[in-house]
Amino acid sequence: MNYLRISVLFILLHAITETTLRAEHLVGGVLSYECLGNGSLANTKNYRFKLSLTRDCSLSTSFDTNIEIGIYQATGTKYAFYRKVSVPLTKETKVPLDQKSCAILLYNVCVAEAIYEFTVTDLPVINQDYLIAYQRCCRNMTITNILDPGRTGSTIMIEITPEAQQLCNQSATSNQLPPLVVCANQDLRINLASIDPDGDQLMYELCAPYTGGGPQGGGGSAGSPIGCNGINPDPAVCVPPLNEVSYANSMTTALNPFPSSTPIQLINGVLIATPSTLGQYIFGICIKEFRNGKLLSTLRRDIQINIALCSAPIKAGVVADNTVSNTATINLCDPNSPFEITNISADSQFIKTVFWEFKGPKGNIFNDTTFNFKKTFSDTGTYMGKLFLNRGNQCSDSLNVIVQSRNKSEITATVSYDSCDLSPAVFNLSSTTPLADLNIKWSFGDSTFSSSPQNTHQYLRPGVYDVDVVATNQQGCMAQKTLKVKYFPAPPNLTLDFPDSIFCFPYSLKLGLKEITDTTYTYNWSFSDGRNFSGAHPSVIFDKAVSSTLMIKLASPVGCLSQKSFSRTFVSKEKPIADFALIDDMINLRNPQIDLINRSVNAAQYVWNFGDGNTSTLANPQHLYDRTGRFTITLIATHANGCTDTTFQVLTIGELTDFFAPNIFTPNGDGQNDLFKPLGLESNMVSFEMNIFDRWGGVLFKSTDPSIGWDGTSTKNISAHAADGVYLYFIKFTTTDGQQKLLKGSITLIR
Repeated sequence: MNYLRISVLFILLHAITETTLRAEHLVGGVLSYECLGNGSLANTKNYRFKLSLTRDCSLSTSFDTNIEIGIYQATGTKYAFYRKVSVPLTKETKVPLDQKSCAILLYNVCVAEAIYEFTVTDLPVINQDYLIAYQRCCRNMTITNILDPGRTGSTIMIEITPEAQQLCNQSATSNQLPPLVVCANQDLRINLASIDPDGDQLMYELCAPYTGGGPQGGGGSAGSPIGCNGINPDPAVCVPPLNEVSYANSMTTALNPFPSSTPIQLINGVLIATPSTLGQYIFGICIKEFRNGKLLSTLRRDIQINIALCSAPIKAGVVADNTVSNTATINLCDPNSPFEITNISADSQFIKTVFWEFKGPKGNIFNDTTFNFKKTFSDTGTYMGKLFLNRGNQCSDSLNVIVQSRNKSEITATVSYDSCDLSPAVFNLSSTTPLADLNIKWSFGDSTFSSSPQNTHQYLRPGVYDVDVVATNQQGCMAQKTLKVKYFPAPPNLTLDFPDSIFCFPYSLKLGLKEITDTTYTYNWSFSDGRNFSGAHPSVIFDKAVSSTLMIKLASPVGCLSQKSFSRTFVSKEKPIADFALIDDMINLRNPQIDLINRSVNAAQYVWNFGDGNTSTLANPQHLYDRTGRFTITLIATHANGCTDTTFQVLTIGELTDFFAPNIFTPNGDGQNDLFKPLGLESNMVSFEMNIFDRWGGVLFKSTDPSIGWDGTSTKNISAHAADGVYLYFIKFTTTDGQQKLLKGSITLIR
C-alpha cells in the first residue's frame, strides 16, 4: 500500500488571559439583514440584522459582551462613515464536533458560535450602497494558508444596494455552519448554499477573506485596542476600503485556498474538492443576490476548516538501498566511519515514540530511541535490526532493517589532453577490483556519459569540466573520483561574425567571432587606422569617412594563442542630417495649409510623408490638410552616396473655434466700429498678441491686451493715420486648455 506523505498542522494552544483576548482566535462569520418596512421619517427604512460569529473555544475565553457595527455609505470603492451601532451578545453555543478515528487526538478542535442581533431604524434610502461591517482581531495563529494569522483580524460585511433599499429586500441567510473537520484524500462536498426568503437569484464565488484590526492592545501588547491596528477597531475611525488577507505562498489563492488533488469548485453553493494536505485553512465565499438582473446585496462569508487524516498512516521507513515487503536493506561500504540511518517514516507528526533494536554479526545487541539511528558498524558482516513506531500503541508500525557492512573497492582515474589543441581528452580507470566486476559510470561534465573503463572524449566548447567516475562493486559499494579538465583551445581558423563592411556613419559595429564566444578568452581587435579594442563583442563607432582592415588576436585563459588578419575593407560613408521646421505647428481648418522649411544637411533627395496619406519629394513643400487630428510629418533625406536619415514632427490640426475678427472697420470717430479687434477671445484665453502689417510687411500696430484694438493710427508715427486700404493681421493666443491658436487674415480700413 502506498501512503501519501502529508504535512500536518498542529493546533497550538497558547495560554492567553481572558481579559485581554476575549473573542480573539476568530474562526468565521456571516452577516444578514431583513427590511422591516418604512421608518418613521420620510424616505427611510427599518432593518433587523443578524451576525453569526464563530471562534476557537479551546482557550478559556469568551465572546465580547458588546460589539460595535459600522455603517458606511459607499460610492464605488470610496466609503464614508455614516454611524455605528452598539450591539449586545444575544446568545452563545458550542458547535458539536464530528469525531474522527485514530489520529483525532492530534486535532484539538473546539468551536463556539455567537449570535448578535440588532435593529437599525430610520435608515435613509439613498442612491448609494450601504456597507455594514464588523471588524475584529485576531485569527488562529495555526492557520496554514495566510501570513501572520495570529496578528491578522477579520471583517464580516454585507452590502445593500439602492435597488434593495427601494424594494425593502431581505437578504439571503446562511444558517448551516460548515464542518469543523474534513478528511484528507477523500472527496469533499460541503453545502454552503444560502436561502433567500424572496426567491431571488443567488450567485456564489470563492473570494479572499478580509483583514480587520490588529493585535495592539491585546495579550498585554501596547497600543490602543480601538485603533485601526487594535483588537477591536473603532468603526468611526477605521473606514473601508478593506484589505484582503495575504496568502502564505503562491500555491494558495482566493480561488485555491487549500491544496487539493482535484480542482476546487463552487457550484450553486456546494464546495467540491479533494483536500490533500493537512492543516488549518481559511477561505471566503461571496454571495450576490439578484432580482430581475439587478444586484441587491453582496455578503461575504468567512470560513475556517481543519483538514485531517481520518486514519493515521503510520508507516515505518528508512533510506535504504533496497526495500522489499517489510524489510529494508542498507549496504554499508565504510565500516570504520560513523553511519546514520535516516528515518523517513510517514507520517512523522503522528509518531509518539521510536525504538531501534539491532543484533550484530558477533551476537552483540544494541538499541536506541532517537529518531535517526547513529552508530559505527565496525565489524564487517550482517546486522539484523528492527524499527518500532509507537510501540504498544494502536496506531503503530514496524520495519525490519538489515545493514550489510562491507569494504569498498579502491580506484584510480587519470586524464590526458592538450588544452590548446582541438583533439579529444583520454580518460583511464584502474582498480584493486577486476574492472570486469565493476559497474562503471563516467560523467564528463557536459551531459555526456560512458560505462567503459577507458574513453576518448571530444569537448565541443571551451570551459572547465568536473569529470566524475563512479565504480560499484558486486556488493553494492561505490567508489568515486573527480577529475578537472581545463579545455581552452585556440582555433587555427577564425571567422568574423558580423555583417557587411560598408555603412553610413555615424555607425556602431559590434565585433565578434563565430568560433569562440567564451568571455574568459582575451580578444585584441586591431584596425589599420590605428584603433584597438578588447572584449568578445566590442562596439566600434565609425563617425567619419574611413577605410580600414582588421587583425584579431585570441588568447585562451591557459595561454593558448591564435591570430588572423582579415583583408576585408571597412568603408564608412557620410550620412546626411534630416531636419525641418514648421512655420506654424498649431493650425485649424480656417488655415489648414502648412509651409515646411527644409533644414537638412548634405542631402540630395527628399521624401515627405504628411501623415494623412499624402507625400511629396519637393525640398520645401506646402501641404493643405482637410481634417483635424494629430499628424506625424516624416522627412527622409538621402545623400548622393545613398545614405539616409529620418526625422519627424507631430502637427496638431485643431477644431474650428468661435473666435473671429471683422473684415472691415471705420475709425472715423463716430463711436461705431472705430476699433479693430478680435471677438470672442476673452473668456477662453490666457495669452494674446496682435500685429497689424502694411502691404510691405511693416508693423503698424502691436497689442498684447485683447481689450485694446487698432484705431487706424501707425506706431511709426502715432499722430499719422493709416490710409484707406487693406492691411494684414496676425493674432496669436493660448486657450485655457493649453492649445495655441492663430488667426490671420486681412482687414479693410475705410474712414
